[in-house]
Amino acid sequence: MNVGLINAQSPISDSVAINRMQKDSLFFKIDSSQARIAVPIDTLVVVDTLEVPQDDIDTRIQYSCRDSIRMSMADQRVYLYGESKVVYGTKNIEAEYLVINWVTNEVSAYGRLDTLTGKTVGTPIFKEGSDMYVADSIRYNMKSGKGIIKGIVTRQGDGYIHGGPVKRTPEAIYVKHALYTTCDLPHPHYSINASKLKVIPGDKVVTGPFHMEVMGIPTPLGLPLGFFPVTSRSKSGLIIPTIGESRSRGFFLTNGGYYWAVNDYVGAKIIGDLYANKSYRILTQANYIKRYNYSGLTSFSYSKLKEGFADTTSAPELFNFRWSHTTIGNKPSRLSADVNISSSKYYTANSYNPINYQSTNFASNVSWSKAFRNSPFNLSVAFRQEQNTISKVMTATLPEVNFSMNRVYPFKSKTKPGNNWYEKINISYNGSTKYTATNQLKNGTINNEAYTDTILTIQDNFNKILQEGQWGVKNAVPISTTFKVMKYFSLNPRVILENWVYGNRLDYDTIRTKTGVLSVQPESNKINGINTAFSGNFTTALTTRIYGTYRVNTKFLQGIRHTLIPTFTYTYRPDLVAMGGDQYFYTNSAVVNKGKETPFSRYKEYVYGGPQSGTVNSLSINLQNTIEGKARNRKDTTSLNGTKKIKLIENLSVAGAYNFSADSLNWSLINLNARSRLFDKIDINFNSTFDPYETILDSMNGDNYVQRRVDNFAFKSETNKRFLILTNYNIALSTNLNPNGQKSQRPVSSINPNAANYVIAGADQYIDFKIPWNLFISYNMSYTKIGVAPATYVNSLTFNGDVKISDNWKVKVTSGFDILNQKLGYTTIQIFRDLHCWQMSLNVVPLGERQSFMFTLNAKSSLLKDLKINKQNATYNGGY
Repeated sequence: MNVGLINAQSPISDSVAINRMQKDSLFFKIDSSQARIAVPIDTLVVVDTLEVPQDDIDTRIQYSCRDSIRMSMADQRVYLYGESKVVYGTKNIEAEYLVINWVTNEVSAYGRLDTLTGKTVGTPIFKEGSDMYVADSIRYNMKSGKGIIKGIVTRQGDGYIHGGPVKRTPEAIYVKHALYTTCDLPHPHYSINASKLKVIPGDKVVTGPFHMEVMGIPTPLGLPLGFFPVTSRSKSGLIIPTIGESRSRGFFLTNGGYYWAVNDYVGAKIIGDLYANKSYRILTQANYIKRYNYSGLTSFSYSKLKEGFADTTSAPELFNFRWSHTTIGNKPSRLSADVNISSSKYYTANSYNPINYQSTNFASNVSWSKAFRNSPFNLSVAFRQEQNTISKVMTATLPEVNFSMNRVYPFKSKTKPGNNWYEKINISYNGSTKYTATNQLKNGTINNEAYTDTILTIQDNFNKILQEGQWGVKNAVPISTTFKVMKYFSLNPRVILENWVYGNRLDYDTIRTKTGVLSVQPESNKINGINTAFSGNFTTALTTRIYGTYRVNTKFLQGIRHTLIPTFTYTYRPDLVAMGGDQYFYTNSAVVNKGKETPFSRYKEYVYGGPQSGTVNSLSINLQNTIEGKARNRKDTTSLNGTKKIKLIENLSVAGAYNFSADSLNWSLINLNARSRLFDKIDINFNSTFDPYETILDSMNGDNYVQRRVDNFAFKSETNKRFLILTNYNIALSTNLNPNGQKSQRPVSSINPNAANYVIAGADQYIDFKIPWNLFISYNMSYTKIGVAPATYVNSLTFNGDVKISDNWKVKVTSGFDILNQKLGYTTIQIFRDLHCWQMSLNVVPLGERQSFMFTLNAKSSLLKDLKINKQNATYNGGY
């Protein structure tokens, strides 16, 4: 039987013509799969006795339900029962019970009271585009687009509107006795109560006189007129400051200001801090993004902060400039930037963040790179800057250009794969040039006065710093191959050819000191002109893998496997003193060491260095060990996974080298390193260095020890015989006593992706209320002693953790302890309260010169509400 759907655009007929071949003249069938009315096409002839103009309804109406449909010919109405739905263009009405009136072109929607639970099921919902309305009842005219809604709950932007009755027109929504809030609960924690409210969808919400309600309790706070933008675009507005008190600056307001939504791609804000001792800080920041192309942030901060309340205390002027830029997507050309330029004391004076407050080194980098498609060539340009806030040394690279060629195989067959050793020969190229300038003057003159190691102020000596800058070019061509030897060994020979180009070279002078000792010192004036130098070396590495298995039969272990990876690397480099002559090194027959003239490099401390003196004919040995165990899996009760592999020692390596060409000190320092993870919870790292030779003292000036290694093995020492001399070691242990604290308890698909990305970008600034407790502990112990100089020790413990006191309260503590000096480190205590639609935080620094507290109460981000994660503090540019 052919079945067709009723065209809801046509009226229901009050008479039918009966087909003589069909006994049942009126046969209706409910198609359960579609839940729509289906009738035999041959048995129903529509006679338009109730004519409806064709332009009354613009498009076809589709309706469906779960239970049943009843049609009234006399009233021209359709009744739908059970999960009913009407779709008209972009409009969608859902309810437990729907009535369609074809005479008035109206749809009425109602819920149904469940007599068992006493709750309403099938609450009417009206959807149009991105707007959605939940109500007690809905009456909507499909022709005019107007409607009457009772008991409405609708979302407009980040806000929710409760109230009724409601009149809806195509242009606006009018609500009486309205509540406007950003809380998504049926009974919101706070709201704006207005007798009349007008909503222009996608634009704004306008109210008459209103007052605030908190937990349903009216407050005297209010205004005669309210205006709230609800566009999907970013919105401008005030930024509420954080309240706090500092021991050295008194009460303060911080991070308060104004945010300006320039457009969909650019947003800017200006915020500031104001202290009771007349100190202040101003920060301007702008974010920008172009979808699928790039995103970035730039900010500038200026502050005049002082400690104490005396008017005579000066407040230094400090500044900070930040710029970050990222290219989005996989593009052949990429621009990235991470710029952080600031006054030396900016973070010390402005930041309460432990990382920024205690950091002494800051770096900036701006780079552009391009990969030439379908070719092995790459080009990059970078600008770099580094500064140390203690020594005041600043170094800038302006710029560094790098051109490289990826490995190519010139002898590889293009038609068939080849395993010959010569087909694996590859060649690559790397060429770079850069200009660097620093305010640390090694050798130079200022006002005709010579300096050897001086820190210049940038403001007063900018031109001099540029004049003393260095420029250079370096080219490197590595040629290598690999092949098997005796089936189990891999041999990797490599030749590297290097070239340097500079605009000058050092000149030296031999001076006889007052004690009669000859001293060679570089002169302040350099020998100008294009200077080139060449070098080359040959290396070959032989490596293999050796396995050993030891079977045991204990309650825990069934076997142990030991993997040894020995690597023997031979290196040869010719002596370039004779080859390069005076172009590479300065020598004087009066300055000798063991009968040979002592060479001094013409390119010492240049940007790329230069050729090295002496012949290198060395063999280095690296023994890398991994020890694994096969353990019984006590958690397995099915015997399907009765054993599991565990790593007892992830890495244990010993490395050293022997130079056959050296006339003394043939052995290098010996390094012993180890890494493991105990019980899958505790990470252990151990690093140490041993010296096979003795070190003697030449001279001492105060705390400055001048020492040198001598060609005398430690085990032959006359005073203290040792096989090897331990010069330094470092032991680091760390653990997270709640490993789930670093993992999400929910699948990524269940998390709002926008919120997840927002949190991942700054995970350290967010606190997760789903985790009951978390404790991270790190212990570090180090020892350094060279020769007779006093040993230095570090013995410290750092920890940070948080505990959920209740479902909505959490406390986090970050601190450390110096075991040697018996002092507590920089400590912060943070208290968080989840108020559902609001968040409260209290940040306390109880000790030290940064002793202070800060209190924040603000509306929560709608994105983060999906994750129940609160932001701890705004540390990125605000310094807090």
